[in-house]
Amino acid sequence: MSELLFLTGIASSLCGLACLYLAWKSAPKPMMIILGWLALVASGILMFIANGDRGTAQGLTIWMMVVSVMLCLPLLRGMRNIHDDTRRKVRTATERPEGNGFIQALNNVWTFLLTGPVAGVIAIFFSAALFRVIRPAEGNPATAAVSTIIMAVFLWAVVSVLLLIEPRPIRRTLYAGVSVLTATALAFI
Repeated sequence: MSELLFLTGIASSLCGLACLYLAWKSAPKPMMIILGWLALVASGILMFIANGDRGTAQGLTIWMMVVSVMLCLPLLRGMRNIHDDTRRKVRTATERPEGNGFIQALNNVWTFLLTGPVAGVIAIFFSAALFRVIRPAEGNPATAAVSTIIMAVFLWAVVSVLLLIEPRPIRRTLYAGVSVLTATALAFI
């Protein structure tokens, strides 16, 4: 039974990664993104049910391997395939210009800080809250610690992507601030 659940989890994760990859390569399709994330969450749950923390670790390893292949293949074919300018929308006269170079550089630095260190803090605090929940009352907490370390890396990637999806820096900052406050409250309260 656990083998069937694990294989179903692998199939679900491959479908989820394929949906996210197709949404990334083509015009943004919110339904493909939602289906992709739902399939990944379902696969994580199935793999955990199938083999506990080992199943989760095996599933995350499979995800990382597949994503690495999906990202490396376009790189091997040439950089043009990753950021194809032909599908970008041409700016109309009514749209706001990007601003000067200094403002854009500050925006880029701020985006890096939000999606790097701030997203890492959010992931670590959420993982600390998760550790409090799954830590055994008696015995060795090593398995729970390893699971939360793996989850911290996964959450860091998810939070970074979610912050990058928001195009407006003010909203991105607001989302990051609310997430830091929520994660801190869950970790320390």
